[in-house]
Amino acid sequence: MAKQFDRLSSPMKSCKSRVRESHRWDTALSQGLMYATAQWQYQEKENSKLRAQLAALQQSHCEQMNALLREHKDEMAKAEAVLHTLQVEKQQLTVVNDGLLGQHKVHCSVLAGLVAARASDQVRHDSEVQDLKARLHSVEPTTDTAMSNSTDSNIIEQHRSKAGLDRRKIKEVTQEQHDLHNLVKASEAQTIAHEAEIRLYQKALLETHGKLEKATTQLDKNVEWNKRLRNDVYELNRSLREANSKLNATNTPGVGSAYQPDLTPSTGLQAAQAQIQATNAELRAAKREITRVTTQLNTAEALIESQKGRIDTSQQWINSLDKAITALEAEKVAL
Repeated sequence: MAKQFDRLSSPMKSCKSRVRESHRWDTALSQGLMYATAQWQYQEKENSKLRAQLAALQQSHCEQMNALLREHKDEMAKAEAVLHTLQVEKQQLTVVNDGLLGQHKVHCSVLAGLVAARASDQVRHDSEVQDLKARLHSVEPTTDTAMSNSTDSNIIEQHRSKAGLDRRKIKEVTQEQHDLHNLVKASEAQTIAHEAEIRLYQKALLETHGKLEKATTQLDKNVEWNKRLRNDVYELNRSLREANSKLNATNTPGVGSAYQPDLTPSTGLQAAQAQIQATNAELRAAKREITRVTTQLNTAEALIESQKGRIDTSQQWINSLDKAITALEAEKVAL
């Protein structure tokens, strides 16, 4: 019996040992499963947090991009309105400049006619002076003869008075001719000054035209940047969707790993933000350029007003010359 018990006790001990080993393995597996389950639950919580952060970040960036796009559209609309206003003002200034040039040509032709009339009047005046001098010389012998041969004192006084009137008339006509010559010289100087002012105005108009071309080029660049900005926003949204898809497909990290989310902004987002800042800077530069062009246009308008005043003064000079010539012609007819 003892031998049989010994033969049976050895397998029983081995079976008990195996059972205890199996219990140890079951306990270890249960603990490992519990740890893995806890780690998986922690990872799910972290993924939920990351999804919420990604959704909030995507919403924030989309709102920021939409606000920047709206602001950019408003700035573009304002810049286009200012450009249209500048183009209209440029057309008006061009029309005014053409009118001023036409008036200047008319004034030059009138002045040339006045100079030619003055030369003709001078020749006629010299001829009349010679006639008056001849008459004066013919009157003086007649006066002497009348004094020696006639006893009528009234006739003598009439001849002397006539000679004195002829001398005074010659002096007056000569003085009027000198005054007319001075008026013509003053009008010529005024015309030269007008030509200089018109050249300055044309130079200012050309500079303004250059400023307008620069502003137009800047607006074209802004339109191109707007297109690029839209493409960057599209690429950013696509990158965010890809990141969201990758996050949804992320595998559970290994046991014992410390999962830290990467919240660093993407390269596409940084490039888009830099592009937006550059676009805003260019828009501010375009505003300053438009302000300078507007100031230049105001200066050109003031110059036009001064030109109008000077042209009115020139017209007054021409009118005074016409009156002087008319008076001289009347007096010559009277002579």
